[in-house]
Amino acid sequence: MIPRRRCVRIHPYVDVAVAQRLAVHCASTGLSTSAVVEQALGEHLGDEKRALAVLVTLDRIGREIERTHRDLELFLEAFGIWVKIWFAHNPRIDSDDLDLVRRSAESRFAEFVELVARRIESGEGFFDDLSRAGLRDSDAAPSAPKARTHEKGDA
Repeated sequence: MIPRRRCVRIHPYVDVAVAQRLAVHCASTGLSTSAVVEQALGEHLGDEKRALAVLVTLDRIGREIERTHRDLELFLEAFGIWVKIWFAHNPRIDSDDLDLVRRSAESRFAEFVELVARRIESGEGFFDDLSRAGLRDSDAAPSAPKARTHEKGDA
């Protein structure tokens, strides 16, 4: 004689559409309704490992968001300082000199773009410069080098 498991009968009410989906699933898999419901409830009620994995993932994402926020604050501060310096060292331009200034600006901007491209290709970056300048504390130093994993040609 095969020993029977101890089971308790429950009588849940479900939506008609859910009951129909359950019947189709049971017919296609060959499982009983009780087996499918028991498995689904077991997964739903007793899956602490999955819940823990989700919490760990959310914690990691939260730390990445904090680092991104810190990086953005650093960039905004650097940009603000740059704009102040730019305004301080570049007086307003007379309309007579405007064409010459535009050509010079285009040339200097092209040089700037080339420099940025060379630095990215070589793997150097702004955060490398910051670390060499003395920003060594891991809490204070943004983690942007992780973001620079693109190879040449990647978008």
